[in-house]
Amino acid sequence: MKKIFVYAVIMILAVAAFAAPQLSGNGGYVFRYSGGKIIQAVRDVNTYSMQVGDSFTAKIQFTLMESQALADSFAFNCNAPLFSQSSMANLTFNELYLLYNGTDMGIKAGKFYTSWGTSPIANPVNLLEPYDFTDIFNSPVKKSILGVQLTHWFKDGSSFEADIVPTFTPDAFPKLPSTSIENVLQTPKNVQIGARYSGFMGNYNVAVDAYHGFVHTYVPTASGTFYHPGLNAVGGELSGPVPFYSDYNLYGEGMVSLKANGVNFTGLVGVNGFIFGQMTGLEIVRGLPGQAPGNFENAAFLYINRNVNSNTVFNGTAAIGLTDSGKTGYFATGYLNYHPTQDLSLVVGANWSSGEKGEYFESQSSSNGFYLKGIVYL
Repeated sequence: MKKIFVYAVIMILAVAAFAAPQLSGNGGYVFRYSGGKIIQAVRDVNTYSMQVGDSFTAKIQFTLMESQALADSFAFNCNAPLFSQSSMANLTFNELYLLYNGTDMGIKAGKFYTSWGTSPIANPVNLLEPYDFTDIFNSPVKKSILGVQLTHWFKDGSSFEADIVPTFTPDAFPKLPSTSIENVLQTPKNVQIGARYSGFMGNYNVAVDAYHGFVHTYVPTASGTFYHPGLNAVGGELSGPVPFYSDYNLYGEGMVSLKANGVNFTGLVGVNGFIFGQMTGLEIVRGLPGQAPGNFENAAFLYINRNVNSNTVFNGTAAIGLTDSGKTGYFATGYLNYHPTQDLSLVVGANWSSGEKGEYFESQSSSNGFYLKGIVYL
């Protein structure tokens, strides 16, 4: 897989040598108070897109983050004193791919994101991409995958997509659950495969999804060892206007996963639209980010997006969680985004979660706190 990554870099650099790149990016500073500690970080996101003729596109997006507090926290939680230093720069390639677009076919190779799902919060049908719970800016976030994506477009506007991911990547947590972990070996039989057909049914966008691979989170065995069990799943997506009331949008997605311990369902149904001049949505979910089949939790989310004035936007989300055994939890987050100029953004926000012991939102309570963030767009 390292060779594939190197080859992708060489191809993209070769394309760059013969094309005029389009450059964009932003630099930000975040001040976050959480768990009685102050975390400060500088993040620089850079995006380079290069077009060659009518068919080839190369894209590179990378994030450079530097934080002494983040380095010390990482060293402490992972028992790795080597990483505890006066400053640590962490370079992450979010996207690094070469794309060929033909008349009715597309081929993408490298590191990229997929677009499975209908929800603006989280997408249970997207089993290809793991979650990152260590991002101090916006955890959890989806991580990109390293592989090949083949897409065929039909004349009626529908499409078929196949994703081949040779290397398995687990969910990223601030602290590993144990030192006894059985990792997924990089062998041909452990290749992950995703397939998606998307089309139209009247006024609705519909899709059928399938996945063959592994559970990204860590699952304990009876002996206490953690591993990533194999997973096969099929599901679907739907989005479009609410019947007889087209001012609102109805959406849903779900996957039925097949494991040795039985059949499990994860999914959601939601509706959103403008109420009193603000975008408001309600979503009912079965299965939250980072949960394994057989351990899914139920939750209800209410989210809003309101333009306070021409320069300020408020985003807020509140949720109630309920386990199958009756445990409850709560979550609330919100932030104000102020744009004094087109190239500058100032954000102030906070998040809070709590619940009964063992409930999902209770397990996320260690990240409770507030943050200030400044972003300059280039």
